[in-house]
Amino acid sequence: MAVIMLASLTVLLVASAAFMVYDLVTFRRAMLRNLITQARMIAENSTAAVMFRNENDAANVLASLRADPHLIAAAIYDANGRLFVKYPAQFPAADLPATPKKTGFHFGKSDLTLFQPVVQSGKELGTLYLRSDLTAVWQRLQLYAVISLMIMLGSLLVAFWLSHLLQRRISNPITVLAQTARKISEQHNYSLRAPKLSDDELGLLTDSFNTMLDRIQASDSALRASEAQFRLVTDQAPVLLAHLDRDYRYKFVNQPYAEHYGRKPPEVIGKSAAEILGPAVFEQLLPFKARALCGEQVQFEIESTPPGLESRWIHVVYTPERGPAGEVIGFVSVHTDITPRKRAETEIERARDQALAASRAKDDFLAALSHELRTPLNPVLLVASDAAGNPRLPAPTRADFEMIRRHVELEARLIDDLLDLTRITRGKLALQMLPLNLLPVLLDAVATVQADADEKQIALHFDWQADSHRIVGDAVRLRQIFWNVLKNAVKFTPEGGRITVQTRCLVPDGRVAVEIIDTGIGLTAAEISQVFEAFSQGDHAGPGGSHQFGGLGLGLTIAHMLVELHSGAIRVASAGRNQGATFTIEFPGAAPSGEEKPPALPGGSLPPGWSGALRRKDGLRILLVEDHEPTRVALSHLLTRRHYHVFTAASVAEAQALVRRENIDLVVSDIGLPDGNGYALMSGLRDHYGLKGIALTGYGMDQDVSRARNSGFVAHLTKPVRVESLEQALFEAL
Repeated sequence: MAVIMLASLTVLLVASAAFMVYDLVTFRRAMLRNLITQARMIAENSTAAVMFRNENDAANVLASLRADPHLIAAAIYDANGRLFVKYPAQFPAADLPATPKKTGFHFGKSDLTLFQPVVQSGKELGTLYLRSDLTAVWQRLQLYAVISLMIMLGSLLVAFWLSHLLQRRISNPITVLAQTARKISEQHNYSLRAPKLSDDELGLLTDSFNTMLDRIQASDSALRASEAQFRLVTDQAPVLLAHLDRDYRYKFVNQPYAEHYGRKPPEVIGKSAAEILGPAVFEQLLPFKARALCGEQVQFEIESTPPGLESRWIHVVYTPERGPAGEVIGFVSVHTDITPRKRAETEIERARDQALAASRAKDDFLAALSHELRTPLNPVLLVASDAAGNPRLPAPTRADFEMIRRHVELEARLIDDLLDLTRITRGKLALQMLPLNLLPVLLDAVATVQADADEKQIALHFDWQADSHRIVGDAVRLRQIFWNVLKNAVKFTPEGGRITVQTRCLVPDGRVAVEIIDTGIGLTAAEISQVFEAFSQGDHAGPGGSHQFGGLGLGLTIAHMLVELHSGAIRVASAGRNQGATFTIEFPGAAPSGEEKPPALPGGSLPPGWSGALRRKDGLRILLVEDHEPTRVALSHLLTRRHYHVFTAASVAEAQALVRRENIDLVVSDIGLPDGNGYALMSGLRDHYGLKGIALTGYGMDQDVSRARNSGFVAHLTKPVRVESLEQALFEAL
């Protein structure tokens, strides 16, 4: 009804306004024509009066205008533009134009003015001025307004009556649709239907509305089934799922999420995260949530303590939810309880710390064991090696000392093997990998077994077939590999046998192979399968064997491990018992540097001119720092015999006092001292006095050697020490 009434009123207003505007324009034109006609008549009748300047006749002509009640004023101006006569006579001249304007008319706000020329025989004698009011126009407008108002009132009454009659046909079906829609919205009951009241467009609208409800009901049923299935799946998921909007209010949570906070899903949905999580936890998570609302996927682990619950560790993933235009409208939160994993990690860390502590304790034990086992052997080896090479002693005596030297060195080698095996298996062995020529290393290892081979009259033969002997490796450990294999060959080759050492290149990979071939007792198939296993002794050392060759069975095991650390391979072949054996060791080749020539075969361990060089160093002053009295006494005696001035000290304090009193040239010091250690002592002596030193110690780990170098020791000798090794170290240091 309001629409109909408003439409009717609008149409009536537009029509009335149009008629009023039209009548106003028409009436103004008629008024103008009437005034122009009067002006022409007055102008024609006043020509004689103006020509002869007869004011009375001109006034009488203007007086004829009294018949027009709307005429306000009139005037005649002469040819010079001066006022000639006016009407009415009492009208103020000041309200008249001072001079006539151009011929024409002008509508003002409240009057109409007109200028008409007075002409006689084509000659302009003057100008006529007329002014008329517009009261007639406003009176006509008022009349039309009253008439329009009456028409509109009558029309609105008719419109109201017609709309009331048509309401049942048009409004009622729409009202019924609105009521049905309201019930569905409030009750969420999509089984409701709107009644069809007609077969026209409104009936079609009702049918379409009901069809839409059918589809919504079907979709709602499918959605509810899907939601139930989704709820079933998410409630069984081992994670905490939640869906939040930009205001941090829950739109969905699964059962585990709600139970985690001691609630049910309906009790969580619609509430804010701060209310469920608690203010402290919410503030803790707020920066991560803010990043998710900025469009970033966020993952993190955090420890939280929900209100009234125990502390838990959770892994959190925030994934932004985007709207149709790509804007972030919320985010999905996935929480995984990782408390058991964190507890396991804590236990693992605790176990790791305990293992590390045990490992450190084991390292300390091995270092202490090495020191304690080596130290008593040191004075024995020093004295035996010195006496074995002393030409002033009888040959049988030198032979006895040589036997003592070999057995002490064997004992030291067994200690080294045990420690090396432990370090390699625990990954504690550090290698200094550098490009090098393999031949000098190989020949140096041959030199160490030369004496044993000569004693058994074993012939050593060499065949260098490789074009290049360049590899990348640790010279010390390579020497240990070859020494172990060569020692094994010498041990198991009978007197008068033969050992061949040869090298060759393998194509196409360019690997360098070293073959050590002996004519010894050979190996059975069973022995070959376990030859590189620790403590393996072979069938000859079995329950029925005599264990005639001795040893712990570690040499080849260590060699195998060291070869693998060099990315190489070692294998053994034998035709059987008493058929000899062939050990093949392969290393990756390195680029050759210049022309390579095989070095001279080993013929001695000391460099040329050794004894003369020593004699030129007679009289040098050496500070010997050693807390083990037998070693200190033996070393002092041996160095004194070699014409050195020896000052002995058993502690750090004694050594420092001696350096302050005496002019010292070189320091030979143990590492483990009763009031400190040799590292700190040597570092201070180097910094304050510029001294160099030789470390003589039972600590032989790689880190011990490195630490000794950093402290100022130019050489590191591991007990027990041969006198030749000490002499060589002294020669190089001085």
